[in-house]
Amino acid sequence: MFQKIKNFFRKCNENIIPLIIILPIFEILIIECLHRRSVKAGFLFIIEEPFAFFINVALLMSMLSVCLLFRERLFWAFLFSLLWLILGIANCVILGNRVSPLSFNDVKVFSSVASIIRQYMGIPQIAIAIVFLGFCTVVTVYLRKRIPRIDRRKHLLRDMLFLCLFMFCGVLSIYAGKRQFKHTGNITITYLYDGFVYCFTDSVINTGIEKPIGYSEQRILTIRDSLKLYDTLANRETDKKPNVIFVQLESFFDVNNMRDYSYSEDPMPNFHRLIENYSSGLLTVPAFGAGTVNTEFEVLTGMSIDYFALCEYPYKTILKEQTCESMAYNLEEVDYATAVIHNNRGTFYSRNQVFKHLGFDVFDSVEYMNNLEYNSIGWVKDSILTNQIIERIKSTPQKDFIYTITVQTHGKYPTEAPENPYPITLNGEKNIDTKNAFEYYINECHETDLFIQDLITQIQKTGEDTIIVFFGDHLPTLDITDSKLQYQNTYQTTYVIWDNIGLEQKDKNLYSYQLSSHIMKKLGYSNGIFTRFHQSYVDNLNYEKYLNLLEYDMLFGKKYIYGEVDRYDVSQLQLGLYPITIKDVRQDTDSVVVTGEHFTESSCIFINGHKQETNYIDENTLITYGYELTADDRIRIRQITSTGGKIGSTDEWIYSSQP
Repeated sequence: MFQKIKNFFRKCNENIIPLIIILPIFEILIIECLHRRSVKAGFLFIIEEPFAFFINVALLMSMLSVCLLFRERLFWAFLFSLLWLILGIANCVILGNRVSPLSFNDVKVFSSVASIIRQYMGIPQIAIAIVFLGFCTVVTVYLRKRIPRIDRRKHLLRDMLFLCLFMFCGVLSIYAGKRQFKHTGNITITYLYDGFVYCFTDSVINTGIEKPIGYSEQRILTIRDSLKLYDTLANRETDKKPNVIFVQLESFFDVNNMRDYSYSEDPMPNFHRLIENYSSGLLTVPAFGAGTVNTEFEVLTGMSIDYFALCEYPYKTILKEQTCESMAYNLEEVDYATAVIHNNRGTFYSRNQVFKHLGFDVFDSVEYMNNLEYNSIGWVKDSILTNQIIERIKSTPQKDFIYTITVQTHGKYPTEAPENPYPITLNGEKNIDTKNAFEYYINECHETDLFIQDLITQIQKTGEDTIIVFFGDHLPTLDITDSKLQYQNTYQTTYVIWDNIGLEQKDKNLYSYQLSSHIMKKLGYSNGIFTRFHQSYVDNLNYEKYLNLLEYDMLFGKKYIYGEVDRYDVSQLQLGLYPITIKDVRQDTDSVVVTGEHFTESSCIFINGHKQETNYIDENTLITYGYELTADDRIRIRQITSTGGKIGSTDEWIYSSQP
């Protein structure tokens, strides 16, 4: 039997071209069934989208043809097929937890999302995944040893001709897809129409913004000169200079917009009261179910994510490398202090690197906070943010721009019934899992709603003029479709602008990239290219075309808009509201005691670069046991993230044994 298997492997190795043609057909079908989580829907993809099916098959065929370059060609064909199958399975699992499919950017941000994997997958699911990957590894190693090698010279000319043919088909499929496929702003729909293999490959090879037709120095300067003619000072709604606070509410939306749902009581009465009495509207965001940082990017920069490559996160690409015009830079020009406050890990989506390229002075993440409370699935409660915001306002002599990011209402939402019934219950949902998940969600939203009111109350007590903009970053990963919403758009959340300076109530629907310029206009400011652009061009027929040109020029082009130079300097981003400092280090009998300022439970003692088991006593004292200091030992305090990573460090303290 083993000899027959060996002979079969040898024949497949020598005549692998039929396998290269046939295998992709079945594999694409399997991947599309997994993507749609339905065998029937997978077959319908072939019938309804035959061109897309052919493009995906040709693309995968060209990838498998690389095996013709090797002597163990059957092994390499198996390996490439297995990798795509694993990606298809991973995509299926991801779609079970969120609405957006797997892209290459998810692979790049794996280090960011690995820390929260337990909140999406249970231990049995993780164990199954590990066993499956282990099995695949064992099979791969076995085949690597067992599959016989062949003499490549035997059919060299034939193989090279077919390799060129397959590669040509692959290049042609990419070109044809680029010409024929129309990427929508909805990534989920794009994947359904264009196919998983094509879209995932596109997310690998295409990044940034493609050079727009008509891009030139003259065109950019013409746009720039036209912006000089517009001045918002004559249209300002206030002559006061208030604090400006943006509160980006995680997965938060007006649940009263669900068509057939009713609740035992209003889950968000304070938010609804604000909508009734202050300026508000629908906010069209670029994400649904996930992708918080892309909404964040649009709000802060005034740029649209639609012009970027499919599935791109600028926070993980261009903004890690260069500065970008933002609301922080614009308000800093008129003497605002700028800060970001976020009750989650500071390294998530590389925010600790990105915010210095967006002009912020301070980034206060969860590692720099004390007295944390957690909800039932492990997210930090939003109530901690009120004290952090008030403390920031009190600590600065000038007015503040504070961008706040909440996290409490983040998924994955538990489908199990709670031990004790939720205080607020849902009516109108028959599916018990969906009902349990939605009830958990609305009760978390209720606590966030209490945070909203508490923040307003505490701001009023300060007596400072303030504008607070509350908005949802995207809808939650629940069973929500357009047909279930009154406004029939899963890419719309709600924003509301509270103020204590007497702004007139004016409701208006906006895109998230228009929100910052909308607020700047209320303040009477027009500094910043995108501020003036949105304020002056929003009704122009060339609005979208010029927006595309400006985004490309600023981030990927020649920067003609700034005279071909970098307009902004990288900020000296301080981590935490106050810098953590060491005041003294002393040796006790069996311990090392470090005293200083602003320590937190995330603070950790490092001696000569080595992490020590650290006991947090209070914000002024840390202790590690079992270490005996010697002269010239070097001590630092580092903040440790929930994944064990490091974020921020004090200056070194060199120990001296002399008193």
